[in-house]
Amino acid sequence: MKAGKLYRAVKALGKSEKAIWRTRILSSMEADSEAMAKVPFEDLVLIVYACFDKTYYMPDRKAIGYGAGKMAHKYIPCLRERLDFYEIWDAYADVENICGIPVVRPETKTRSFDVPIIVFIDDKISRYDVIGRYTQKGYDNIFYFRDYRKLLKNFAVFPEVKKYAADAAKEIIDEFYRQYELIEGPYLPVLFPVLKKDLAEKKIQNDYPDFHEAILKERLSKKITVNRIPENRWNEAMDILVQAKPENMFQMAYDIEIILQNLLANGVKTLERPMRMADDRPYDGFAVTEVVNEVLGYLLEDNEKVLDVIHTFRRLAEDSVSLMASECCFQMTCGQYSEALDTARHAMRKEPNSLLANEMFYRAACECKQKGIHVEEPVPAYDLAERFCWSGLNFVWCGGFDSQTGLADFSPCFRPLQCAARPEGEFWSGEDWKEFRRSVTDGSFRYCQKNQCANIVAGWLPRKSDYQEGWIRKILDGDLSVIPPIEELHFSYDGHCNLKCPSCRLEIQTNTSEQNAKLDELYERNLKPYMGQARHLTLSGCGEAMISPHSKKVLQSFSRKENPELAVELRTNATTVNPVSWNSLGTGKEVIRHITVSIDAETKESFEKLRCPAKWETVLRNLKFIQSLRNSGEIELFEFHVVIQKENISQLCDIAKMAVHYDADAVTYSRLINWREMPEEEYHEVNPFWYDHPLHDELVRELRALEELRNDIEAGRSALTKGRKKIYINIHFSPDPDASYDVIRKGRLKIR
Repeated sequence: MKAGKLYRAVKALGKSEKAIWRTRILSSMEADSEAMAKVPFEDLVLIVYACFDKTYYMPDRKAIGYGAGKMAHKYIPCLRERLDFYEIWDAYADVENICGIPVVRPETKTRSFDVPIIVFIDDKISRYDVIGRYTQKGYDNIFYFRDYRKLLKNFAVFPEVKKYAADAAKEIIDEFYRQYELIEGPYLPVLFPVLKKDLAEKKIQNDYPDFHEAILKERLSKKITVNRIPENRWNEAMDILVQAKPENMFQMAYDIEIILQNLLANGVKTLERPMRMADDRPYDGFAVTEVVNEVLGYLLEDNEKVLDVIHTFRRLAEDSVSLMASECCFQMTCGQYSEALDTARHAMRKEPNSLLANEMFYRAACECKQKGIHVEEPVPAYDLAERFCWSGLNFVWCGGFDSQTGLADFSPCFRPLQCAARPEGEFWSGEDWKEFRRSVTDGSFRYCQKNQCANIVAGWLPRKSDYQEGWIRKILDGDLSVIPPIEELHFSYDGHCNLKCPSCRLEIQTNTSEQNAKLDELYERNLKPYMGQARHLTLSGCGEAMISPHSKKVLQSFSRKENPELAVELRTNATTVNPVSWNSLGTGKEVIRHITVSIDAETKESFEKLRCPAKWETVLRNLKFIQSLRNSGEIELFEFHVVIQKENISQLCDIAKMAVHYDADAVTYSRLINWREMPEEEYHEVNPFWYDHPLHDELVRELRALEELRNDIEAGRSALTKGRKKIYINIHFSPDPDASYDVIRKGRLKIR
């Protein structure tokens, strides 16, 4: 048994299996130790293993470091306090040593295969490339440096574990090692990094067809970019399929994993969505789904049999979204529409920002509605082919700033970032952006979350027939050689903020002077050149511009004289918007026409819980100041923004009344989005929009009351606005038959 291989197998287990094995190990030790219970399961297994393998007490091991970049320079000095390095391998080393440890080209000296290799590479794809290469050379004890640091820290409980570790614990670890097969190779695992060997007992009864490579290639060529697959990888996948007559589920899963690795490892995309997307990481989920569908459909030929296999695959891969998408497809093919909708819901819950999960839910929901099956969630109720979207035509979102490289992501849409276009060259006229423009003008909206996007769900998309002239008409007619002006920008790349709202982040983020310098450089190089033609700028949405040195500097650079057409929407938490901070913006405050305040609650207790560590009294005082700016005409629009979550369900109408009290022009309600990638359980707990959430019925009642209030205000029936100006209640996810994007943004919310 090798520790590194054991560790990788344990780490690859799903949560449910980890829980089962943890309970077995701790029960065998008969120890009631809080310290042991807190150790992550994969670390606990290695600690127990070290109790019986006298040669593998981790803090005493010598090791080889791989990689002499920034991470090695930063972390090797820390690790040296706990272990010794023979040397550091690096194929591109430009230094002779780090901390006195020689930096050499890989394998300049012969080493025992038992020597641990610690890989100092953060990039996942490069890291797997190194791990795969040295695994093939016979090295089993290979660790990622962040894992190794945690392991060393957790080994502090070793004496306590050793005191309780009996032969029974060793037998359980030996049994675990016998039960699982680690799938190793030079490529990232697609679905199954580890397989349970008892899957061989699950037999597959099937008469496999004679394999014809040309037939499968023709099927795949209609779905994915087959031309991107190198010939050697194609041949390796075909060799597996020639012999692929698996008799059990272990063989089937193993073959499918190796086939997927070979076919998809070179950035293969689907023909429908050829543009690189943010959630490819590194395999395109749509391509995984299509290959699984075509290969299993070809081998098994029976949709019911395919569905049975995919059910098993889902459990093995801990509900991979790609497999859920496959299951959803075959469920609809088999007429199981309600089941397909539930599968899509599960995918949405697991990865709510995944375009694949959203697309499958949209398809399943539309099928169910056509079949008369009730769908709880909102689905567009009109023909998208008749509409288009301004995103990608005159709108640019910039976010995802990387403080190491100084780069950010440029995207045609901010919700969420799906097409991550780096600003190399003239991105605005690049092929990716043309492809996105095609998608929002040809009626497919194939890169859009059609069941979550406010513009789509609320019915705000403009009609193509309303635009008969100019550059927009040419693009609508399919002329993508037309490069439109950038009129609307959204800067969401500066995360500097004084709050740690639980829906957004866990820690307060303060930029260093070096990070601010890189932000300044990013703006000067990639964004400032477009400000001359920009008519609207939103700032920021991911941080607090009023306290960020960089964002304030950007604002201070504007003036009504230099930027006569520019209208800035300032999004703020209102903790620091006061006369002093406002005047500190200098001429920049002249172009701020719209202030949106994130408010989220109407009571002190809820507000301070959701907007931590803001103080309710301070925010109320600053709301009065913003009210004075609006009433004096210094700004033209004052908006409240509310993220609906478990804590504030009962306060939705009260927040609208509060907005009226402060003379706001609008109050916008949005669904909770999992921006900070909460664990699935936590997101389900705080998000009452899930149809099976215990507070979902209460949310539905409150939203109906909010819609009634909106209708009464629009009809002039509400006593709330009697004698006051009309406020617009904007429910992002609720169809508004009397509104459109142009009406909202150019009419009721006059920001241009």
